[in-house]
Amino acid sequence: MTRRDVAEHLDLETTAAGNLFRSGLLLAGMTLDAARVAYIRHLREQAAGRRAQIEGDEVFDLVAERARLAAKQADHQELKNAEATGALMRRDEVKNTWARMALGWKEKIRSVPLVAMSRIPGFTKPMARELADLIDATLVELADGTPARRVARKHRAGKGAQ
Repeated sequence: MTRRDVAEHLDLETTAAGNLFRSGLLLAGMTLDAARVAYIRHLREQAAGRRAQIEGDEVFDLVAERARLAAKQADHQELKNAEATGALMRRDEVKNTWARMALGWKEKIRSVPLVAMSRIPGFTKPMARELADLIDATLVELADGTPARRVARKHRAGKGAQ
């Protein structure tokens, strides 16, 4: 049985019959009657939504697509549930929360030199300024990865030029 024989028997184009062979639905050595029965069963399964559709070299499996869609919908619902219970936060909320926290930490850390002046006997204003410079350099390093020593040296060099 050739593609042409199958195509004529099933009233198909030759390329469509070839696709049936490539997909494994029809096998070499089948009789035309067996090919017809296999093709009819394939059409029934396809009509019921339980069988892949073959178009050219593409195979569209409706069952697999439905399963994929159901999995995506379940994942989406799971994320919504986690967000609703507070187990998950939206990215922009996380970024805003971290930004507020970082600003609070920054202000607290930058107040250390003033606190040191009031609590440590003999801690002078120049020492407080130097400590403030070191803190600022460290904060810059934390913010952008620039090593604090380089920032502190650069800062001191800029102060010497003034």
